[in-house]
Amino acid sequence: MRALWSLECTLVAVVVAHAPLAAAEPPPEAAPAAATAAETATPESAAVLAARQHFANGVRLYQDANYSAALIEFEAANELKPGAPSLQNIALCQKALFRYAAAAATLELLLWHYGTTLSNEERHVLEAAKQELESLTRQLRVRTTPPSAMLKIDGETLGPAARKAGLRVNVGEHLLSASAPGYATKSLPVRVASGPGAVDVELKLEAVAGFVTIVTEQKGAAIAVDGRALDYERWSGPLEPGEHVLQIYKAGHATVEEPFEVVLGEHKIIRASAGGELEESALGAALAPVRRGWYGMGAFTLLLVPDAPDGVRVDDSFNSGALSWGARAGYRFLDPLGVEVLIEGGRTRVTDACIEADDSHKWEGVDASCDDAAGTLGYTITAFRLGGNLRLFSNGQRARFTSTVGFGGVQHRFQLEEPSTDAFDAQALNAYVLVEIGVQFNLNRLLLEADFVTYVESRGSLGNDERDLFNEGGLKSLGLGIKAGWSEWKPR
Repeated sequence: MRALWSLECTLVAVVVAHAPLAAAEPPPEAAPAAATAAETATPESAAVLAARQHFANGVRLYQDANYSAALIEFEAANELKPGAPSLQNIALCQKALFRYAAAAATLELLLWHYGTTLSNEERHVLEAAKQELESLTRQLRVRTTPPSAMLKIDGETLGPAARKAGLRVNVGEHLLSASAPGYATKSLPVRVASGPGAVDVELKLEAVAGFVTIVTEQKGAAIAVDGRALDYERWSGPLEPGEHVLQIYKAGHATVEEPFEVVLGEHKIIRASAGGELEESALGAALAPVRRGWYGMGAFTLLLVPDAPDGVRVDDSFNSGALSWGARAGYRFLDPLGVEVLIEGGRTRVTDACIEADDSHKWEGVDASCDDAAGTLGYTITAFRLGGNLRLFSNGQRARFTSTVGFGGVQHRFQLEEPSTDAFDAQALNAYVLVEIGVQFNLNRLLLEADFVTYVESRGSLGNDERDLFNEGGLKSLGLGIKAGWSEWKPR
């Protein structure tokens, strides 16, 4: 560090040279003359006087070890009257503040501008000091993904030229920070040790959006996405992943309004023209209205009383009913087609029924003959269904026809409530077929639906060998259903 010590000695020499000026007081009779000279000074001499004052202040502040304030004063002096002494003292302040890279750059600037005016010894001292300072620095090169990301080192933005050539930094720890539209900001601490060559660092940002470039084929065509005006003729930028609607406007042309999908981290190029069809580049599939995704609905169905057990007449039963409730969850993988899972419970309750005389032997011990007005029969059938459905959609955006065909298993349980007895209780696992036809409404992402519903369920195994309560045909139910839920897609 001999060269740096020599530079500091130079500053001490400057301090000694300025000390008599700072301490001396002019004689009283000289004061008016000095005032007159100041009043008549030219602008150039006034700037020189101000520069000398800043320089003297910088010397005193450096003596007090107030290096940051001294640096400001020396920079102010150099701005008013550029010169080698000011640059040299700026470098000394930067070195005292541990800004070795900045101090080396300042000495390089000094040698470039004033090297020819220096003696060989002075030039040798400055070059040696510059080399010593550079030994405490190292070149840092940072590559970012994406390359257009804004890069900061220790809070200072790095310009394009510095990014390309690399930045000389002090040895030690530095904080890199990169940010870009559509990406999450990322910070990375980097430890730089002295040595030859450059330190290469790669900083890769994580995408939080998709990227879209929209190009119109007509001059003056306006581009909007989701009703938000963006630009004319061409626009490029990030968008949230999911479905969006592109609008192209131009006077005298039909307006284009078509949906498109943005995928996280992917770049899509869309070409469009007012009054024409969208055309997508090879970076993505051909654009089409996208109405796909997950959906779920709660269901409630009011059913007519289904077929009665063998030998039971329910024509005169007015206090009976059948209900079904549950949920559907599915995925619409094509515009007209979706698949879903059904989970549903149901209950049928019948009162004031009676037993036909021809089948009374199946109901031995039950006093509920249709010939006897005093005897009545009451029972319940509960059901739990689990199965899969295939759903068809028409092409409407906000309103559409829909139909469902499904099948699965149903757990039935039969209980005789009136007269109360356990002799006829039975349960069994059967199969069912479901058919629905209705209309569906899409209110943003809210789904509302009304349907005609038909269930056909097997029932041959419900009963026992002695009774054969359900031994003829299937258990058929008709009714009206309503559903409400949510869809991942929404109408444009």
